[in-house]
Amino acid sequence: MNAEEESTKKYSFNDWMSEADDITRQAVSDCFQNRSRGGWEENHITTEVLTALSELGTTLTWTDLNRKTTWAGYKLKGHSETRFGDIVVRIRVWLTDSDYIDGVAFYEAKRQFFKAGQAVGFHSMNEEQLVRITRETHASNVLLYDVFSRENQHIGFLNSLPTIIAENLEKNGVVTGHGRILYSYSENWVGKLGDNLRGLSLDFSPSAVSEMESAVNSDSDAPYFVLNADIALAGLTPKLKLVGSPLQKYEQFLGEGPVPDELEVANEAKKKRKNQTKN
Repeated sequence: MNAEEESTKKYSFNDWMSEADDITRQAVSDCFQNRSRGGWEENHITTEVLTALSELGTTLTWTDLNRKTTWAGYKLKGHSETRFGDIVVRIRVWLTDSDYIDGVAFYEAKRQFFKAGQAVGFHSMNEEQLVRITRETHASNVLLYDVFSRENQHIGFLNSLPTIIAENLEKNGVVTGHGRILYSYSENWVGKLGDNLRGLSLDFSPSAVSEMESAVNSDSDAPYFVLNADIALAGLTPKLKLVGSPLQKYEQFLGEGPVPDELEVANEAKKKRKNQTKN
């Protein structure tokens, strides 16, 4: 067994989703319990949730779909007010050894607010922002972080729903009080992300992929987190490459680094030999 095979984790989708659901719920619960120390902020929660997911492996073989996924996580070095949401998922689906298609998905994270221990609503969600995000792509979603407390236990909760639905519910005054009516229109987020990591529920339109590229290189619109993934179908082997341009404004914090382009490797070797000759 080679090193790559040893590092690959094998799951059926249902098994992965079950384990992912458990560890991400626990991550959300832990963040809430650390709220007095800044734990209940969206970026911190997202960091902990993605870190927990990486514990299940960043090189995955889906035993029930005959495909493999390799992914890595990146975090923005600075601050940005983004058009696309807190998380951009950039996926390259390899169809043959040389043919692929790129797709994207977007998640805007919103946390539940609490007062005197009672849920009072997702106050950071506003209609204007949702409208702006919806205009960019059909694959934009709102990710809800919440906690249900009973008998001194805090049960973490992560669900997502299409941004356009959240937008219209807000516009029509349906979302009131604690806002949990949103769950009637939502689904388990790890299932949604799992679909993305298998090449599903993505926006493959060239315009959305192009807009994503503009966003990650923008000085003002860059998302806080980028998940970069390669998916190989039908027995192909994924070699993680950056989908699109290099993430110069980001630092990698999860997974293995992308495989360098062969031309880049050759150029670096040539530059090294040139420097050695000078010395």
